[in-house]
Amino acid sequence: MTVQRTPLHSRTIQLDGFARDDGLFDVDARLTDVKHYRMTNWPGGSLNAGEPMHDMHVTMTVDADGIIHGLQARAAAHPHQVCQQGAANFSRLVGLSIRKGFTKAVAERLGPDESCTHIREMLQQMATVAFQSMREARHQTYSSAPQKKPVLLNSCIAWSSQGDWVKVRFPSFYDGPNKPAPDQMDRASFEARLKREGYLDTEIKRIAPNVVVPEHTHDFDVLAQVSAGEVTITCNGEARTYCPGDIVDVPAGVLHSEVYGPEGYTFLVGRRHKAGQPAQ
Repeated sequence: MTVQRTPLHSRTIQLDGFARDDGLFDVDARLTDVKHYRMTNWPGGSLNAGEPMHDMHVTMTVDADGIIHGLQARAAAHPHQVCQQGAANFSRLVGLSIRKGFTKAVAERLGPDESCTHIREMLQQMATVAFQSMREARHQTYSSAPQKKPVLLNSCIAWSSQGDWVKVRFPSFYDGPNKPAPDQMDRASFEARLKREGYLDTEIKRIAPNVVVPEHTHDFDVLAQVSAGEVTITCNGEARTYCPGDIVDVPAGVLHSEVYGPEGYTFLVGRRHKAGQPAQ
């Protein structure tokens, strides 16, 4: 039996993320509520079917670390005049981080009785869209500083520190079952990763003890696994020592230096060349 339904109310939320030419990110959000019938008891008179009872616009500006630099909100359609002031009060959120604890921080800085419920409901989704908009920027950060803790670690089941994605992409932060000891990393898995990610120029290299290589860059991406010895690599002013089992990830064009340990250094290295670039 088919049940007949009569439409009564529709809410539409649109969120869009933008990269700005000053290095910041904007998220625009709009919420509209409409009734499918004429309301005769609307403040100030009546409201026709399809005419917005709420039309809220918000722009949030954040940096790559998730800090809010600007937040402008306005109510283009609203039931009460004070709603406009409630929208304006959201500027108080400038300076907050949209990372873990954002909702709690919003509540501490802006009470529900001095803000707009409908705009508050959009803030968490705006934070999510902001992080989605930063994807490429985050990827570059992870590539230049592979040991930096991922922002999304343990934020959902896919990014669990015990899950397969973290185990493969960020092994240093994996703490799940069968976590390999540094000297027991699975070479076959690493070789499969090289092939999967396009590092087709591979070899096993050995470096003499105590070699120091000054700052330089490569015109190809490097992904390597340490077999023996150790090396300290400094990228963008951040030094990290790699030991057996560790994965070394140095993208093309990243300025870095290398200092090898007293026992020398042995590693399986893969190089990913640009299209048309000859292997070296």
